[in-house]
Amino acid sequence: MARLFPWQRRAWPVALLSCLLAACAAPGGGSGVVNAAERKDGPVQDAQASTLQGEGPFQRFIVRYRDGSAAAGDPADAQSRIARTAAKAGALPPLVATWQRRLGVQADLFEVDRALDRAGASALMKAFSSDPDVEYIEVDQMMGIDPVQPTMPMRPRD
Repeated sequence: MARLFPWQRRAWPVALLSCLLAACAAPGGGSGVVNAAERKDGPVQDAQASTLQGEGPFQRFIVRYRDGSAAAGDPADAQSRIARTAAKAGALPPLVATWQRRLGVQADLFEVDRALDRAGASALMKAFSSDPDVEYIEVDQMMGIDPVQPTMPMRPRD
């Protein structure tokens, strides 16, 4: 076993500490991303509406209300608030939203009575974003990973 010099024994804790301090000093705790949940100053910006994938159809949505709000604590209040907000979204005829269930992340899943295109989904999400109690709203969609593309061509088999 190799013998360590005294300066080598002290170097690794200093290096580890400096890495931790550098990670903590970055905005957002090292991630570089400002989460909407960290903002407590008002309604959610319409960033979610600009990140809609594809042209639709969109029919199921997930909304999470801020901790401490009445809708976050009581699913019955969330149901009535979802129905009111969807009806005021500006669609003709007015949208009818049906609450499905409360998810494990304390967000509510709801479905509208008809499939919406990109513009309709964006208008609905903006209506929810104007509520100061809404932490986020997003489309309920299947998540997955893209197929992995090899970076180097594979060798032909002999």
